[in-house]
Amino acid sequence: MIGSFRYKVLEAYWRTGKSKGLRPDWIKKINGILRTLHAAQSIAEIPPGSYRFEALSANLKDSCSMRVNRNWRITFKWSGIEAVDIFLENHYGD
Repeated sequence: MIGSFRYKVLEAYWRTGKSKGLRPDWIKKINGILRTLHAAQSIAEIPPGSYRFEALSANLKDSCSMRVNRNWRITFKWSGIEAVDIFLENHYGD
């Protein structure tokens, strides 16, 4: 279940369907990722292989990510039954 967003553009898209600020070629994948997060009540409920889901390590060890494309990820943390701090970021910082 989606609890909170750290990126207001994603939050606006989720709540209103307005995609201003998001690349049009990413919308379908972003929608699928957000729907997957909303349907899950734990990390274990995210289907294996979904958008290359992975738990992150090092300084992001409490975070997980799902791929939008080669460089860009939706990252989030899990708290109770909710995905929180949902953010869209460039994984490689380019």
